[in-house]
Amino acid sequence: MEQNTGATEDKDAQIKIIPCTRWNPCERHQIRTRIEELVEAEIRRESKNADAFMESQLEKMLDQEIEALRRENEQIQNVIDSVKANLKGVLALKDQAKNLNQERK
Repeated sequence: MEQNTGATEDKDAQIKIIPCTRWNPCERHQIRTRIEELVEAEIRRESKNADAFMESQLEKMLDQEIEALRRENEQIQNVIDSVKANLKGVLALKDQAKNLNQERK
């Protein structure tokens, strides 16, 4: 009785042909698996590069926004300082008017 091992024997050449399995892949499947692994590694690398690029773009945008806010804040502070100066001038004129009114009396 012959055992069925999955291997076949060519009676003329006396060479055993071993079937390709997941645990014992043929050279073609080994190459295919290696190519798939390389492609997956390249995709991961490109994904990391894309993530790093997006992160740098977001950082640039944030830096630009921060700078715009600083300029806006500086402009607002200049307006506040101008209003304070005008208010002091108005108060000084008010005091002068009050003094002139008292002198007239």
